[in-house]
Amino acid sequence: MATRGETVENLETAEVWELLLKAHKLLRKMLQSEAYKEGLTFNDVSLLYLAKSKGEVTVTDIANYLDVSKSTVVEMVEKLSSMGLIVKEKGSTDRRLTLIKVTEKGEEVLGKVRERYKAFIEKIIARIGDEDCVRKVTLSIIREFIERTGGK
Repeated sequence: MATRGETVENLETAEVWELLLKAHKLLRKMLQSEAYKEGLTFNDVSLLYLAKSKGEVTVTDIANYLDVSKSTVVEMVEKLSSMGLIVKEKGSTDRRLTLIKVTEKGEEVLGKVRERYKAFIEKIIARIGDEDCVRKVTLSIIREFIERTGGK
């Protein structure tokens, strides 16, 4: 997919690393457009996913997961709380901690967005025709990251 000022021919002659970076940027934009359909951002969806998968999370957990500042997370939490997608509770053992949990409504919205994500990604993989190739490239990127950073 060519973007403004680019032709398909330019992309076809680009280095593989350039294509991966371009694809990442476009993938993120397209997933973002799916999140917008529910009034969310890509990071909002990621926050909901993390909280649902862990059961409860702190602002610090979310900031680390999303690689954003705690103040950004606080704004996100306020927004999602006002939408009824999450609730904030004080920690039972440490009352200074605020724990964030996904509500039933939040789970429903997350499910809708994730179904859209899944359909979108499946369409892309079907175009490639080789799911194993996609899996190998993706796992190779993940392994390289882990080797370089220890997974952090």
